[in-house]
Amino acid sequence: MVIRRHRALLVAVLVAGLVLLGRAVLAQDAAPEPIASSPPAATVPPGAVHYASFAPQQPLVAPPVAAEPPPPPVPPPAAPVAPAGGRAAIRQAAVGIRSFEPEQTMAAATKTLLALDAYVQESETGRAEFRVPADHLDAALAALRQVGEVVREDVTSEDVTLEIVTLEGRIQELDASRRRVQGMLELAGTVQDSLDVERTLREVTDELEAQQGRLRFVRQRVELSPLSLAVSMKERPTVRMPRERQPFRWVESYGLHEVLR
Repeated sequence: MVIRRHRALLVAVLVAGLVLLGRAVLAQDAAPEPIASSPPAATVPPGAVHYASFAPQQPLVAPPVAAEPPPPPVPPPAAPVAPAGGRAAIRQAAVGIRSFEPEQTMAAATKTLLALDAYVQESETGRAEFRVPADHLDAALAALRQVGEVVREDVTSEDVTLEIVTLEGRIQELDASRRRVQGMLELAGTVQDSLDVERTLREVTDELEAQQGRLRFVRQRVELSPLSLAVSMKERPTVRMPRERQPFRWVESYGLHEVLR
């Protein structure tokens, strides 16, 4: 009887334990996973420097180096235009004067031309080269006709409008090229590159200066007309005395009249 009671009690305890164990398992499966908490911060004593606060939160990365900006673009050269005032022409003249006194005539002609804003470029005995303002050339020719007997007067004209326009366009192109090469010199990375760019820059500069010199020369000849003056001796006329008639014709036939004169 007692044994049966102990067995029943033991079975009841086992059943109750199994029930409690099952409930605990079900409750654990239904509960959310716990969130891992961060470890507590270390305590820092007062007055101490907390070096951890200076530690970078992210790895340091060197900022990218910005590339040098390219040189500003050079504007294209403007189209050449015709010289101001329309066509451009070189007028030159050659004058020959004959005089009984060439030196005095040359001096008078030089004084006349200098009064018209001309200047002597070259001078030698009986010949001189002048530069006369183009707008005074006609007045200079008229004044020389009053100085002496003009035996030669040649005036020629050469149109140089196209040459001036071409030179101006070439100069604009070379100037733009020189500025581009100067920008390349600033971007040269090696010594050899710098030497190559400097050589190119020197060649472009030499060509530019040559074209500028040619343009100045042409414009100067347009503004100042060349005038060549030559003064020669004028022959004096010979005076022949009237021949006296001899009374005897045979005297003239033998030429004795020359002896008897």
